[in-house]
Amino acid sequence: MAEVTQTTQRQTNPMRLNRKTESRELNKTGSVIQQVQKQGGIVTELTSVWKLGTSEKSFNYFSGAEASKSVTHLAHYNFNGKTPINASKGSILAFGFQLYGADYAQFDFSGGSTAYGNLNEASKFLNQLRYEIKKNKIVLREGLVSSLHEPLPQILKPKIVGTEPSNSSTPVNAIRVESNNLENKNSKHSLFVPITINGSGDTIEFNVFLPPAGYSINSDLNDSLLVLNALCVEYPNR
Repeated sequence: MAEVTQTTQRQTNPMRLNRKTESRELNKTGSVIQQVQKQGGIVTELTSVWKLGTSEKSFNYFSGAEASKSVTHLAHYNFNGKTPINASKGSILAFGFQLYGADYAQFDFSGGSTAYGNLNEASKFLNQLRYEIKKNKIVLREGLVSSLHEPLPQILKPKIVGTEPSNSSTPVNAIRVESNNLENKNSKHSLFVPITINGSGDTIEFNVFLPPAGYSINSDLNDSLLVLNALCVEYPNR
């Protein structure tokens, strides 16, 4: 009589794979930070702020442009140099965007000129806005801002049957991804692209722009802030 052998096949948990991938990214960033600290480097997180205005199409981050909108006090970087860092030598390790209301208030996705108008306009804006990074006038990277911003809330609106009474509220469900700092952020929503700054002659440009014939900033987004955070290391003694 033939012997029957039973084999158990192990299934790979996709969530476990995702955690391993994220862990590798965190370890990679963490190891870089530990290395530069041993070499006398200082880890800093710098911030540049675009105060959105109706019909605007572009903005140059880390260029001192906050002054034209009187929001310099909301930003933190070297306003007097050609790069965001204060030291002449260092690196920019990662970038990430975040949308806020006026003066860093939480962005009200349910508000706007229509129900959830702010959310709809934010989606149009972020998914058409592109970024471009240059070092010494040479383009290093270009892409969509939405790739470097946490996913917007996914709103599940209720189905209304019949005529709804006026001035009433209906429940909705929303799924929101929690934010985190750039050292611990999921790599899918931030850009890990080390840019080395070797001296005072280097220049860094980080520009964002909308297509000429594409979306224009709506009044629902007026005075909101699109903030760009940069995780950096500086070598003040070199």
